[in-house]
Amino acid sequence: MKIFQQILIILLAFCLVILDVSFFSQLNIYGASILFSFIVAILFVLLNRDKNYLCYLLASVIFFTIFSSLPLPIIFLNFFLLPVAVNYIKNTYFPEPTIISVIFYFFAATFIFDFILLIYAKEWNQSGYLALGYFTVLNSLAGVGLFALIRRIFRHYWAKEIKI
Repeated sequence: MKIFQQILIILLAFCLVILDVSFFSQLNIYGASILFSFIVAILFVLLNRDKNYLCYLLASVIFFTIFSSLPLPIIFLNFFLLPVAVNYIKNTYFPEPTIISVIFYFFAATFIFDFILLIYAKEWNQSGYLALGYFTVLNSLAGVGLFALIRRIFRHYWAKEIKI
């Protein structure tokens, strides 16, 4: 991987983490917000065939550690180990992502992500369960929508050079 590409990936991680921590965390829908840095991490895993996603995952873990109030084990588990597990499942069972498998990946990953946060926060009440459902649905819809948009752009403009 070229150094310029790594710098761009690190800048993307920095910008998305800053937006998630400062701006998107204030936009709550029934206690749930959209985490674009996590959605982009899953998209990197689903769309890349090489190891570019590891640079993004490590950069997002470092930036979330700096700018977020969550403890490091929760950040590492959610922003590094969970996308790596999705990558393992993708490479083992569904090497070519279809829209149905992408819906499953996003739904399972966002559910596990918020369930880990629910366990950490010890919020075992109705508002915690509603936030878990809304978080899963909102982030899954945003992720599948971004995946469909990226796939359409790649097929329309770079169909002969890049095969996704």
